[in-house]
Amino acid sequence: MIFNIFKSLFLLITCSAVVSLPFAQNEWSYFQSFVISLFVQIVCYNIYRTYTRYKFNELEFKKIAEFTKQGAEITCPCSKGIKEFIPISLTHDNSYKCLTCNKNVAVSLDIKTYITTEPVNLEEPKNNIHDILLKLSTTEKNGI
Repeated sequence: MIFNIFKSLFLLITCSAVVSLPFAQNEWSYFQSFVISLFVQIVCYNIYRTYTRYKFNELEFKKIAEFTKQGAEITCPCSKGIKEFIPISLTHDNSYKCLTCNKNVAVSLDIKTYITTEPVNLEEPKNNIHDILLKLSTTEKNGI
């Protein structure tokens, strides 16, 4: 961390020194142009940092807004069992009014975990069954 601070200070001072050289050859003093160059770099960096933070926060808000716009197709628990697409929000309780029975229906979100498995090789069981059938047919021929 300290290395990064020294590296940033070195770059800031080096850039200011290089930028202030042409101005020092004109009517300005080297020190004045150096200080102005430092100031301009710091102001530009702060403007850039503020802009990137604003854009990052804007993207985060959009991401959260899109995430909360999720929905699900829900079947009403009444006798008619009509399916409706209901927007689901993760930030508050979810409920809706059924269009057919006019009753308020609450929606609860349930999180479940499952164990993942490896894909089944469909060729292997066929070969095993073929071997078993072949053994059965040979044992029947031999009279066992």
